[in-house]
Amino acid sequence: MFVGPCGNAEVFSVEKALLVPSSAFFKRVSQGGWKESNFGWIRMPEDKAVVFQRYLNIVYTGLVAVSREPGACLYHKRILACMTDSTYIVTESDDYIPVLDADGFGWQPSQRLIDSIHAEYDDMAEVYVLCEKLEDTKARKAVMTAMIQAVHKVRSNGLVWLPPSSAITILFRGTVVNHPMRRYLADLYANHAGKDSLGDSAEAYPAEFLKMVAQSILARRSPPKDTSDTEALDSYPLEVL
Repeated sequence: MFVGPCGNAEVFSVEKALLVPSSAFFKRVSQGGWKESNFGWIRMPEDKAVVFQRYLNIVYTGLVAVSREPGACLYHKRILACMTDSTYIVTESDDYIPVLDADGFGWQPSQRLIDSIHAEYDDMAEVYVLCEKLEDTKARKAVMTAMIQAVHKVRSNGLVWLPPSSAITILFRGTVVNHPMRRYLADLYANHAGKDSLGDSAEAYPAEFLKMVAQSILARRSPPKDTSDTEALDSYPLEVL
């Protein structure tokens, strides 16, 4: 198999008997639906070799290997070093940096750690979209299960992280309207996101995703017992405009 753009594709030697039972796409190819099948090779110029390698890992092992975050042990060792050694210098390789704000001394994740967690979600999103293209239901379920586990995983700073806008964009571009993955992401944000979860760049999220989140919130909302605040003109002073 040649995966990647022409002239820069990577070659994968994969057993036909392994791919065909998993993927409806490869089953059609093997049955002569594409001329490449007559020669024993397939070209996938629009796909990334690294993503296809992750897909093969799922096919061979049933596992989704994408975690990029350093372990909690490393996190606590670095914090202990800062607290016990006044000469310890925080570097770009550290995953948490000390901060002093109105609440006192604390720690916040470094940009390096944020990027690594976001990349973990992006990796899962890309391989999910490839599974969708290859019509591999089993692999799709494996990736979605891994994403759900990642969402509920308590990270090394004791927090959980929702999929970022980059991963959501990848998944919305690679799935159809009303796809189960789209509904999952919208319900996830509707149920667990806070008022600051979208940050200062809501436009980074697909418009359809934001619409689905709003619909999910409204569908779950109970009617307020007191609506007087929205019925009184005094609640919306026009002079402040």
